[in-house]
Amino acid sequence: MRIILLDVTAKADLKRNVGAVKTGMGWVGFLWRRGKLIANSSFVDSIRSALTAIDESTGFGDTDRKAPRWIEDFFIFYADGKAKRAATILEKKAGFDFEGATPHQIKVWTELTKIPFGETRSYGEIAKIVGSSPRAVGGACARNRCSIIIPCHRVIGADGKLVGFGGGLEMKRMLIEYEKAALGK
Repeated sequence: MRIILLDVTAKADLKRNVGAVKTGMGWVGFLWRRGKLIANSSFVDSIRSALTAIDESTGFGDTDRKAPRWIEDFFIFYADGKAKRAATILEKKAGFDFEGATPHQIKVWTELTKIPFGETRSYGEIAKIVGSSPRAVGGACARNRCSIIIPCHRVIGADGKLVGFGGGLEMKRMLIEYEKAALGK
């Protein structure tokens, strides 16, 4: 179910769009520009919560356009436990608007998209791959506005404990357990 709510005008080259979709795991709000995802909320219980999360993190955008189909499809397939379909969407269709991000953040976020559905990596493992420190990886994860799609919830402490997640550790635990259960692990 697509919801169109607000119409906020901006310069044409800076125009951002906001929308939300209801999935089997709850509502997800998202912000995009030129077909590329800028930010999304976690799964929440209402459209109001989804759009409030987007507004608080990035500010609203325009709502005069339909969301890119890949964004809605990703969240619907993800919530339905269809990992391969969601992964295919990311590989073939996904685009991100990382305006304002540092090269290091983009490098970390790109690496996070390589962590398979249902698996985890430590901050240290990611740090070795990108040539950085675990703390710097944690900093990039903390600034990830596209959680779930860029799966910072799959990054854990060196000792296997759940640490640091903008959506809260309970949401991080739920997402990791959900993914493992969807794969039958």
